[in-house]
Amino acid sequence: MAVLASCQKMTAQSVADKTGMDKTTVSRAVGKMLDRGLVKRGASELDGRSAPLSLSNEGRSMFAKIVPEVLNQEQELKELFTDVDLKNLMHFLDKFVDDH
Repeated sequence: MAVLASCQKMTAQSVADKTGMDKTTVSRAVGKMLDRGLVKRGASELDGRSAPLSLSNEGRSMFAKIVPEVLNQEQELKELFTDVDLKNLMHFLDKFVDDH
């Protein structure tokens, strides 16, 4: 949802590539959001399997409601760590991502 909120239109494959998530996982999540009316699928000019996705008005509204809560939770988690701890955590996470 966050990736689609930051872009005009993307395919499920583009979302998977941008997030590093498995395409099957992204496709399932997209299917559930389509069912709930949070995402809309456009028509592809080249390939019917890679239709562009975008948030619907309802999806944008839901995203706008949850962002402040997510940012609040992130801040609460950060407060559990010192600046050095956070720096080390980011280093380890970057290393993990780079190695996989």
